[in-house]
Amino acid sequence: MSASVQKTTKSYTYRSTGGGNADVSIEYTADLSALSRLEDKIRLLQEDLESERELRARIEREKADLSVQVIQLTERLEEAEGGAESQ
Repeated sequence: MSASVQKTTKSYTYRSTGGGNADVSIEYTADLSALSRLEDKIRLLQEDLESERELRARIEREKADLSVQVIQLTERLEEAEGGAESQ
């Protein structure tokens, strides 16, 4: 049983605007099922990247909140130590 695989062939030609003969021609053939799999993989990777960005942003906010709490607790500790020394 042979499976019918659609293939697509594309050609690109890059022409140099400078002097000389620096034109480059690229031709490739790919089957559409492979392209579809790659597109799915790219979509999943983009979703993973977005999730990681959201997680990093949340962690940065929490880190900032914890830094503020540390500063406040340090100030309270210094005030308490100052009050204990004056007694």
